[in-house]
Amino acid sequence: SYANYNNVRIGERAAGMGGAFTAMTGDSAALSFYNPGGLARLKSRTVSGSVAVYNKYDTKVGEIEDPTAAPLRVNRGYFRPKPSASGAVQNHAPFWTAFSVVTPDFDYYNGEVKSNSNTISNLNLVDESLWVGGSVAIQFLENHHLGFSTYYTAQNYSRSISDRNTVGANTTVTIEDKNLTNNNLVVIGGYQYTFTPLWTFGISVRLPSVELYGTGNYSRSVTNTAAGRTETTNERERFSESRIPPKIGVGI
Repeated sequence: SYANYNNVRIGERAAGMGGAFTAMTGDSAALSFYNPGGLARLKSRTVSGSVAVYNKYDTKVGEIEDPTAAPLRVNRGYFRPKPSASGAVQNHAPFWTAFSVVTPDFDYYNGEVKSNSNTISNLNLVDESLWVGGSVAIQFLENHHLGFSTYYTAQNYSRSISDRNTVGANTTVTIEDKNLTNNNLVVIGGYQYTFTPLWTFGISVRLPSVELYGTGNYSRSVTNTAAGRTETTNERERFSESRIPPKIGVGI
């Protein structure tokens, strides 16, 4: 799963397959995202949802740690639950329509990233996105299934860094904040061909995203105790551009 551009697996069956869902069906929360062509293989109206726990933030690993204490470290600390996907499919023969809400990206970190006798650095990071969209699919021949999805995406990125560096009697404190909000339009096309009841070929293509809106704020302050001064930078409502890369998936 580390090879995927999106760091959250979508849907319960697709998550169990590690995201290898291009030729699969039966998960209405995942099909619109992985291959909307598979929607036309569903036999009835379906609703699907999933909640996943992917991140744990205080696992401690080091050379001096006692290996026998590993179970204690795994079973304590903070887990962050994140609702990842939901979907509903309706049959309007010969068409299938679907509504999908997915969270394909989420990352969070709050803590120390560097510490020694002279330097302390802390990072607070939140990177999350929400995709909302509709899909339509059709079985145009006995074993051929074609579908398209259109998603409106919203991404929020927030990063705060604080550095405290001491050299002799001089201490420099740097605080930097960056916030980005971006909206894009994403179109996904998918096709599935069923050889037998057990074998299916699938291919999906995600086109390059279309930027709809993007803005960002940036601030930075540097305080030098020896000089007794603070330098600041404050930029508001600056243009921000994001890009969701194209993607081709092939499965059997």
